[in-house]
Amino acid sequence: MNSENSGFQASAAKSLTIVVVEEDRDRAMAIVDALKDACDCDVFVIGNASGLGPSPFV
Repeated sequence: MNSENSGFQASAAKSLTIVVVEEDRDRAMAIVDALKDACDCDVFVIGNASGLGPSPFV
C-alpha cells in the first residue's frame, strides 16, 4: 500500500458520522462510548424517534 492510499483511508475514516436513535439515556451513552472507542467518528444522539417517520425495515 502506498502513502496515497493510506492517506485516503485515514481521511475516509474520519468523515464517518453515526446517528444513534435511543430513548434510554444511559443506553445511548453506552453506545456512544463504545463507538468513540472503536472509531474516529462523530456521533449524534436522537432521544425520540417520533419525528423520523415510519421505519422501512418493519
